[in-house]
Amino acid sequence: MKVAMLADFPVHCLPGVGETSQPQRHYATWLPQVAQGFSRIPGFEVHWVLVSPLVKARHWVEVYGQKFHVLPTG
Repeated sequence: MKVAMLADFPVHCLPGVGETSQPQRHYATWLPQVAQGFSRIPGFEVHWVLVSPLVKARHWVEVYGQKFHVLPTG
């Protein structure tokens, strides 16, 4: 099964994405635990779509066997 999730994931926690910048607002801090839980479900393909002011260009990173598509705001 394929799932795409638009979420307020704490992008500064992803390797190579915004880790040098501190978040300027409160993120949904429980989402990394959800991603870890999804990683234990076989046949479950998860794509996270994140919009963040911490990034200047769009890119993607794979963490927990899931793809995180990170887009800049505005």
